[in-house]
Amino acid sequence: MPVQNNYDVVAHPVFFMIGCQRSGSNWLRTMLGQREDLIAPHPPHIMRDFLPIICKFGDLDDIDNLKILVDHVCSLVERNQVPWQDKHNRDMHFDRVAILKGSIHAMDSLRHVQRMEQMGTSRKRINIDTGFVEDDLNASTTEDIVGGEYYLLAIFDEIMNCYAKANGKKIWMCKSMGMSQYHDMLLRFYGKERLRYIYLFRDPRDVTLSFVKTPVGDCHPYVIAKKWARLQRYALRILSETEDLVHQVRYEDILLDKATQVSAINEFIGSRAESTTLRRGSVVVLRDDNEVVESAKTGREAQMANQLSYQFKNLQRGDSFTKGQMAKWKENMDGDDVHMVESCAREEMTRLGYFPVIVGIKAEPIHFTADLVEELEKDNTKLIEKMNNDLLDDNPEDFHRRKRQKSILNWLSQLRRVSFGQKTQRFVRDDAYDTDTDDMIDPSRDIENADTFASWPKEAYKVGFLSDEEVSDRFSIENTKYLLVEGGRGGRSRSFSIAYSAATQRGYYPQDRDKKNQDTFVSGVRSKSSTLFAVFDGHGNDGTACAAAAKDIICKQFLEKKKKMSFENMFNNAYKQANDTLAGSETIDASKSGTTAVSLCITDNGGVHVANVGDSRCLVISSSHQGGDQTVSVLTQDHTPDNVAEANRIKQCGGLVLTSDQYDRNKDDSIYSSEPQRVWSSEGKFPGTAFTRSIGDMVANELGVTSEPEHTISKLHKNDKMFVIGSDGIFDFISDDDIARISSQYSDPALVCKALVGISYKRWSDSEERTDDITVIVGKISTVKTGCLLC
Repeated sequence: MPVQNNYDVVAHPVFFMIGCQRSGSNWLRTMLGQREDLIAPHPPHIMRDFLPIICKFGDLDDIDNLKILVDHVCSLVERNQVPWQDKHNRDMHFDRVAILKGSIHAMDSLRHVQRMEQMGTSRKRINIDTGFVEDDLNASTTEDIVGGEYYLLAIFDEIMNCYAKANGKKIWMCKSMGMSQYHDMLLRFYGKERLRYIYLFRDPRDVTLSFVKTPVGDCHPYVIAKKWARLQRYALRILSETEDLVHQVRYEDILLDKATQVSAINEFIGSRAESTTLRRGSVVVLRDDNEVVESAKTGREAQMANQLSYQFKNLQRGDSFTKGQMAKWKENMDGDDVHMVESCAREEMTRLGYFPVIVGIKAEPIHFTADLVEELEKDNTKLIEKMNNDLLDDNPEDFHRRKRQKSILNWLSQLRRVSFGQKTQRFVRDDAYDTDTDDMIDPSRDIENADTFASWPKEAYKVGFLSDEEVSDRFSIENTKYLLVEGGRGGRSRSFSIAYSAATQRGYYPQDRDKKNQDTFVSGVRSKSSTLFAVFDGHGNDGTACAAAAKDIICKQFLEKKKKMSFENMFNNAYKQANDTLAGSETIDASKSGTTAVSLCITDNGGVHVANVGDSRCLVISSSHQGGDQTVSVLTQDHTPDNVAEANRIKQCGGLVLTSDQYDRNKDDSIYSSEPQRVWSSEGKFPGTAFTRSIGDMVANELGVTSEPEHTISKLHKNDKMFVIGSDGIFDFISDDDIARISSQYSDPALVCKALVGISYKRWSDSEERTDDITVIVGKISTVKTGCLLC
């Protein structure tokens, strides 16, 4: 029975890459780390460095001693050579209280499992409080599990869980290649249900050559080869005892066929799952395996590591560098060194398919006497000293980063640099799952302080993860313009002036920071007798192009509309033409990309016509007849699977309506899920649209997602005060009534746009640690005297 962690209700598998360094392990981890659901950081070697000194921390059942160990381990990770960062590219600073809490919980679970195992057929007792018969956990008198090394492993596990969560990932992989020597501990801690290994190996002669040329680790061929052989023995033992937990991969095979080998590893890890960010998006689109692999060299981990040290120089190179990595030792390694490596590692390398060319063929293996071993190890020490001196000269920053991290291991066992606060004792045992509600969002606070956001994006850094300058670069707004409309409803013919503005804020996606704004809009486009306003919210890889194409086609159809053609027919034709154009496009891939489209047409005689597909929205806000509270008329309905009629239509067309989580769990719609409902195929997990109507999305078209718009027809009324059109970036976090209250605070529609964008941006950031693209058009309506001319 594996230990349950504190990170998720589901105990996900954990992955350890084993073998030996300089075997392409960083290259492989950066490729696997591009998965949407897996994090694979550069390792600080927690177990390797702390186990030899664990005794200095004393009895770790003593909470004060455990606090010190937690602080030291967290500090080691925070000073890692390649910094650990969260999904916002901020350096990690671990919450010591959370790590302490999680490690204690893990140890309690582990000891519970051990007691149950030791009891065999457990004794029973009556619980006098509940009356139920249950296991007597105090019946066993056998010795408790030893604490020190397992406490360290529990701290390591909690740190990895916290890091995965901070990056929106579900699973993690540790690339500390020597973790194979702790297999028995890992197996007891995680169990066969969760523990998995990726065994990466490479010709020891190439490994030795790489170590000698790189400023890391040992430097003498004898010491390198002996370590390589020892680590292979650990890994081969795991393979022989628990073969089903291990996936083997040869470095040379990755060089020959990267795509096939990484695909096999991904199959071993399991189906790729959406990141927490992606699971809330309008459409779930997972990249294909090849795209994931090829993105590694431009990914965050590769970029960061490559800038820090020579040892990572290959991470951003293209496929051309791989051609020179195969059997480099044949041309670059001295014969004596080959002889030494083969003498140290002949048995292990032969088992792995690497065959000697000297030992047993041209010469006998070297006999390593005690004196010779002592001499070779002294040579290794001198070479390491030289390597460090060279590193100090060539890259002093890298040298001092490593030295600063290593210094933590020499800290006094009484030294705790970070305070745990006064809450520490409170949660230690029974309160392990207390929920802190201090950071809950108070929407009314935003409404009351709407003035704060009317100057948006001023001080935007206070409510998100970007600087004011970065937010400003992503924000654009149109100056207020004016429109005169004759006629209307509600008595005698009236004239209306409409002051309007539009604003858009490019979204912030921490794992795709350069993603383009996929929203676009039309504001005040005039034909001979009417004016068009529209918002388009693109989605998918080609969503920006889909939204732009739909906008151009609908505008063109609007401007070319014949006088006798109804607006309903015009919009039907325009939306269909836009959809057909995307379907036949050779430059835009609309198979899993598309756009929503909400269009508002106001005629010069006060007519109002709205056409809509998707979950963008159009509101009209009016004063009551008695002049009291405002009323909000929603002129569109959201086309999402939450709409019962829309969901039934999808099901009648053969589509499934489930959350992503429900789909993953045997397509069971009875399972509770807080995720949005989506449209899926019964033949595979696609297309995953969170809407039931759109322009584009050809795969979804086959499941009932249609481009046919719904229409609302009315006339301007004397009590109408404003209209608001926006993408779901606005409406996902601001209610219709709140929009009315915010809008009523300003006479200038440009200020309304700023306030709505700013509040939406804040709520997105608070709730999801990202922001969607946000677009809004606001029109302030007022009656005017006849003859008042506005432009």
